[in-house]
Amino acid sequence: MELTKFAAQINREDFKDEMSKWLYLLKNIGQMDEQDSTQESDIFRKFYETCRMSKLTTMEKEEYTKSVLEYEDVQDALDYMRKTSLKEGFEKGLAEGKAEGLAEGKAEGKAEAKLAMAKSMLVKGIDLDTIISITGLTAEEIER
Repeated sequence: MELTKFAAQINREDFKDEMSKWLYLLKNIGQMDEQDSTQESDIFRKFYETCRMSKLTTMEKEEYTKSVLEYEDVQDALDYMRKTSLKEGFEKGLAEGKAEGLAEGKAEGKAEAKLAMAKSMLVKGIDLDTIISITGLTAEEIER
């Protein structure tokens, strides 16, 4: 089949399936440039990548493969760091939250215990000055 005699006019907007993309690519390869490869589907990108790779020498191919592997290693390391730092941050925040909650709980418990003791002392008839000196509460707190 001679592609120059392929008469169908296929516009990029008319791509309905993979076959129409391939036919467009093969028919118009002479007029296309690298910019087309970045704007189109995976078929165009893969085709241009294969063409580029076929032009490389063995040494250039090895260097390219090495650089791709190094890039992937860096990406994997960054992904690992993100996951690890998120986990560590979550665990640190959780520990800090627990510590704050525990401290608040203890403070509230002590305050309630002092008030209960003051109430009990008032019921037994102990004078206000003695209750203040024992509990450390103010006269207003005791009267409430």
